[in-house]
Amino acid sequence: MMTEEEAHTRAQECARQGNLVEAGWVLTVRRGLPDGLSEAAVNSVRSAFYAGANHMLALMAGAQQRDDLDMQKVVSNLRTELDRFRAERRPKTPH
Repeated sequence: MMTEEEAHTRAQECARQGNLVEAGWVLTVRRGLPDGLSEAAVNSVRSAFYAGANHMLALMAGAQQRDDLDMQKVVSNLRTELDRFRAERRPKTPH
């Protein structure tokens, strides 16, 4: 597993090379996956990550062809889902 600094550096390298999806994957691995996952499990998550990226690209391309209103719906929905995902990932604080 990469350190936070290594992940940030690798993500920056990917971004400079124009590979923004890979940069996102690198940060996802560092911030979102538990330590100790098997290589097969990481590969499964990577496949799901790229399938999601492919799906979002298709949605955005289709929305852009129709009109900007559809694109705004896609962006709004993605922001809502990302907020929900982040809330689920936050450590629970005892009451």
